[in-house]
This record gives sequence, structure tokens and C-alpha cells, in this order.
Amino acid sequence: MNRHFVIHTVPNCPWCSLVRHEIRKRMFSFEMHPHNDEAERAEFKTRYGVTTFPQVFVAEDGEWKRIGGYEETKVYLEALP
Repeated sequence: MNRHFVIHTVPNCPWCSLVRHEIRKRMFSFEMHPHNDEAERAEFKTRYGVTTFPQVFVAEDGEWKRIGGYEETKVYLEALP
């Protein structure tokens, strides 16, 4: 299965760095979407009903879904074959 990740981040976020490391060490492709502006972060949180960053999305064979934050992403990655 082909997977591509998008990591939504905020400045100075240690969890954002950790999730990027977890994805990178498994050699998956990913892109970073930084949310540097407070208004942009607020809109993103409202749109997806979340309160924290990072937020990770994955495309599995073209179908996008939200995984969640660092802990949820780590569980997702560990469950992969």
C-alpha cells in the first residue's frame, strides 16, 4: 500500500519534531504544513475539532484520513506490517 503523510505543525513544537522523526525513520514520504499564524491555527482547530499539534493526515492509495497527534501516529505506525 502506498502512503503519504502530511504533518500540520506549529513553531517550537517538540511533538511535531518527534512525529516527523517517527515517519522519516520508516522511510515514508511526508510534507510539513506549518501553521505560524494564530488565526490560521484557530481556523484549523475549529475545522478539524482538535486542540493540539501536530496533526497528522495520511493518504492510503489516494484516500485521505486524519490519524491524530503524536501518540495516535506512533500507534498507527507500529501497527503497520
